[in-house]
Amino acid sequence: MSALKRNPPFRAEHVGSLLRPDNLVKKRYEVAEGKAKESELIPIEDEAIAKVVKLQQECGIHPVSTGEYARFVTTNVDVWS
Repeated sequence: MSALKRNPPFRAEHVGSLLRPDNLVKKRYEVAEGKAKESELIPIEDEAIAKVVKLQQECGIHPVSTGEYARFVTTNVDVWS
């Protein structure tokens, strides 16, 4: 297997939404259903954001994103229909 190339002949970096951790998704649904307080969600968001920022930095990604973890989206909506 060849070594991973660090300098490909193109530039591509991820910016925007990232897959949310299961514990964050679960707590968001609990808050939406009234089973948990929003104040319980904030530390989970903060921890998830810290982890995803660290991961991106370790991977050498320069435009670091929060992954939009603090943004509440419950479904994927087809905006083109």
